This record gives sequence, C-alpha cells and structure tokens, in this order.
Amino acid sequence: MKKFFQIQWAAALTFAEGIALFCFAGFVLISSVKSQKYFQIQWAAALTFAEGIALFCFAGFVLISSVKSQSIESWETLIAEVFLYLLLAGSVIYISRGISNFRKRFFTPFLLIQLFIVIIGLPLLQDDQRLTQVLGSLVVLIALYALITGLIPVNRKKFL
Repeated sequence: MKKFFQIQWAAALTFAEGIALFCFAGFVLISSVKSQKYFQIQWAAALTFAEGIALFCFAGFVLISSVKSQSIESWETLIAEVFLYLLLAGSVIYISRGISNFRKRFFTPFLLIQLFIVIIGLPLLQDDQRLTQVLGSLVVLIALYALITGLIPVNRKKFL
C-alpha cells in the first residue's frame, strides 16, 4: 500500500494538473480574444524571425563559451548540441518567412516549432549564466506570443 502513495507519484500528478490548468487558461485566453489589435500574424512572424536569429546567436555562444572555458566533456556532444540549435534556428527562420506570406503549408509547422521552442527554452531559464537565462526567457515569451497569435480563431481562419 505504501508504494501507491510515494512522493514521485504526487509530484507527477501535481505537474500534470498544472499542465492541464495552463492549457485551460490558454484556451480561455485564446477564445476570449476578439480583437486582432495586439495579436497579428505579421508581428508573430517578425518576432519568430528574431527568435531564429537569437537561437543562431545562442548556438555560437554555446560553442564559444565551451571552447573558451575548456569545460568540454565530449566534443561529440558539443557538436551535436550546436548542430541542433543551428538546425532549429534555420527551420524557425524558414518557417517565419513562410508564415509571413500566409502560406497554408507553414501554419502547422509554425505552431509545432513554437511548442518545441517553449520546451527547449524552459531549461535555459534554469542555467547558471545570466545571459542564458535572459535569452531563454526572451525566446520562451516570444514563442508563447506566437503560439497564442496562431491559435486565435481570427488568425487561424486566414490559413484554412
């Protein structure tokens, strides 16, 4: 009986409950937005382009700071991490160009890439370096703004 009441299960359920509440709050926010004044696709595309540039710069920062501090445990891991950040930055820039031209095929990748950026950006907020925390918070806020903008019914209808 003791196995069913472990702290890990309670933490996992609390986390799932928090995610559910966050999703519900997001749904209420998205469904209640009637005006398109602050949530325009062109703004989201421009901010997403800047987000891609920031991710590109962050990849360079990771590479330079790792080489400079000589704290490299494995070169393969460092190269893979930098390559993945560069790949993400390139895809974000490419998708932002497509979404700014209202191309239908870029809508779903636009929303998915914003979710990926939120997932990638959250661990950046917990880093020891202040610059990484600032870049992480900036990227997460832009991704959340772009995600909300894309999910607003007025904007979503432009791609259907």
